[in-house]
Amino acid sequence: MGKAGRRQGEPKGETAEANALAVFLRNITQGRTVRDLAKSYGAGRTSWSDYRSGAKIAPLELLERVASGRVRDDRGRAELLARARRLHAAACAAEEGKGQAAKGASASGEALEPMREAKRIAEARLAESERAVRSLLGVTARLQSELDDALRRSGGGTAVGWDPPTGAAPVPSARTRPGAADGELVRPSQERAVAREERDALASPAAGERCGDQQPDAQDEAGGIPPGAELVLRDWYLPATRDLEVPLIPVGADVGVGRTGLPRLRTTAGVIAARETRVVSGRVVHRADDASGGPGRSPVALRRALARLPLAPGCRWCVLFMVCVGLVLGAAATALEPMPSALRAGSGAPYRSGRVPQMAPQKRAIGSSPRPPVATPSRLPPGTAPSSGAPVHPSTPAPSRFAPEAMPSSTAPRPAEIPAPSGSGVYAVAEDGRAIVQWSGADAVWVKIGGPAKDLYAGPAGVFATDPETGELRGYSGVPGAWAPVSARAAAFAMSGTQLYRLAADREAVHRWNRARGTWTRIGGPAGRLYGGGAGLFATDPVDGRIFAYGGKADVWFCAGTAGADFAVSGDHLYGLSPERSAVMRWSGKAGVWSAIGGPAGDLFAGRSDLYATNDADGGLWRYRAGGWSRVGDAGAAYGTRGDHLYRLDRDRAAVREWDGTEWRRIGGRVRTLVVAE
Repeated sequence: MGKAGRRQGEPKGETAEANALAVFLRNITQGRTVRDLAKSYGAGRTSWSDYRSGAKIAPLELLERVASGRVRDDRGRAELLARARRLHAAACAAEEGKGQAAKGASASGEALEPMREAKRIAEARLAESERAVRSLLGVTARLQSELDDALRRSGGGTAVGWDPPTGAAPVPSARTRPGAADGELVRPSQERAVAREERDALASPAAGERCGDQQPDAQDEAGGIPPGAELVLRDWYLPATRDLEVPLIPVGADVGVGRTGLPRLRTTAGVIAARETRVVSGRVVHRADDASGGPGRSPVALRRALARLPLAPGCRWCVLFMVCVGLVLGAAATALEPMPSALRAGSGAPYRSGRVPQMAPQKRAIGSSPRPPVATPSRLPPGTAPSSGAPVHPSTPAPSRFAPEAMPSSTAPRPAEIPAPSGSGVYAVAEDGRAIVQWSGADAVWVKIGGPAKDLYAGPAGVFATDPETGELRGYSGVPGAWAPVSARAAAFAMSGTQLYRLAADREAVHRWNRARGTWTRIGGPAGRLYGGGAGLFATDPVDGRIFAYGGKADVWFCAGTAGADFAVSGDHLYGLSPERSAVMRWSGKAGVWSAIGGPAGDLFAGRSDLYATNDADGGLWRYRAGGWSRVGDAGAAYGTRGDHLYRLDRDRAAVREWDGTEWRRIGGRVRTLVVAE
C-alpha cells in the first residue's frame, strides 16, 4: 500500500449525484494514492484524480473492480457492489438530464423566435390600424361640423340628436389622414368636395322643394325627438359619412383581428416556453424504388437499370427473373435471422416500464381468515419449483443486472425423449435421497423409477430430477430406471406449460429448453428466482426484487410489480405476498396493478385452478376459490394438486396424504420431497 497523498478538497462534480459518487470512491480507496490506483487498476493518474474529485464519472467496470477487492465477505461485497451501481446510475442519469435540459433550452429559444417576430409584426399593424381609426374619427367630426354649418345656413339647424364637442376638435395632419394611412380610404379633400356639393344642393330651390315634399311628423312639430331616442339621421343629410361606411368596415375588422391575435400569440409563446423538449431519435430510410444499390433495391429500380443495359429483350427478362428469385430467397434468409435484442446491457431489468407502486398491504387481525374478494378461475401445472420443503422466498440480491443480450447456449449433447407424466402423477424423493418413487394410485404402494436425486420437478413438460453430486438435470423417459441428460448444473428450473426453463448456475442468464434439438437458448439476463405455471414464466430482479413476466421472445420481459415475500403462479394468474406478509395480492396483468384478495399469510402455493395459503395464526392451509377462503386442513411441508385432489407432505415429512374434498387419507410414509404433476 502506497503512502497517502495530499488531502483532496471538496468534490467538483457538476451534479450532486456526481459528487456523491466521488465521495463513495474516495471512501473505498482511502489511504491509496492516484499513482498506486493507476498502477493497480490502470486508467492513469490524471483520470483517477478526476474520478475522485467528481470532475469525471468513473466507469462502472472500474468501480466494480475496486469494490470487489475492498470487501472479502460475499454478502458485504454484494451490498457494496449494489451501492456502487446505484450511485453510478444516478450520476449518469443526472449528467444526461443536464445535457438534455441545455439542449431543450436552446431548442425552445429557436422555436420561440418565429413567434416573437410574428408578435412584433402584429403589434406594428395594430398600432397602424389604431392611428387610422383615430384619423377617421377626426375626419368624421370635421365633416359633421361642416354639415351642421350648411344646415344652419339653409335654415335647418344642427343635425338631429348631435351635440357639438365642447372643445375644438384637433385637425388631423397630412400624416394622420386616412388617405395617407390606407389607400383604400377616401381622401379628406374628396370628402370636403362632396360636402360642399351637398351644401349647395341644400341651398338651392330644388332642394327646398324636395324637402317640402316630405311632411314633418308629429314628433318634429312637437319640438324634437322623445327623450332617450337614438341618433336618427335622414339619408340625404349625411352623404359623406355614408360613403365612408364601406372603407371603414375592413379597417375595423383588421383592428379586431389584431386585438384577438395578440393574446393568442402570447398564450402560444408561453406554452412553447413551458413545454419540455423531447429528443426524438430517427432513422434515414430510402424509397422502395430507389435506384441506388444495396440490399433494399426494389424490383422496379432493377428493371429500370436493366432497361439501360445493352441486352436483348429476351435476355433482359431472364436476368430480371433471376434477380427476383434472388430477392425472394434473400428475404426468406433475412426473416430467419435472430431478432435483435430488445434491450441493452445498461438497463437494470429486462423491461423498464416506469415506476411500479408497492403492493399495498391489507391489515387484518392475527388469526383471521383471508378476506374473500371477487373470484377468478385459474389453473397451474404444479411442481414447477424445487419442492425441498416450504416454498422458498426470493433469494438475496446478487451483484448483477437483469438485461443481457440474447445468446444461445447448448449443454445437452442430443435430443431427449421426455414424455408427459403418466399414471398417478405423484412423485417423491426417498428420505435418504437414493431413490425416486411414484405412487401407484392404490393404497400406499410406491414404485421406484430412478435415483438418487436432490431436487424433483414435475409438470406437463415431464418429470425431471437433479443429480446430488454433479447437479445435472435428467428427464424421465417413462421407463423405470431410464433417465436422459437434459441440462448441466443450474441454479433453478421452472415449467410453464410444456416449456422448461432454467436459471444459469451463476444466475446471470435465463434459458429455454429446445426439446427437439436438445439445446438451451438464452432468453433473459440475471435473475434471483424463477416462477412458472399456466399463466406464464416470471423472474425476479436480483438487485431490487421486482418481478417480471416473460413476453415469449428473447429478452422481452414486462415489469409486473415490486418485490414480494413470495409468489405463486396458477393457470391464469400471478399471486404475490406483500413484503411484510400482511396481504395476499393478485396481479391484474398491468404493470404495478395488484388487488388484495386476502389478509396475512405465511406461504403461497397455486394449483391449476386454486390458490392455497398457510395461516400462521391457526397453522392451517386455506384455499381461495370462487372469491372466498376456506380451511382445508393443516399446513405441511409441500403440496401438489391433480384434478380435484390435493396432496400434502406433513410438516415433519413423516407421511404423504391425499384430500378428496372431504377427508385426508394417508397414502405414503416418510419422504424428503413431494411433487405432483397435473
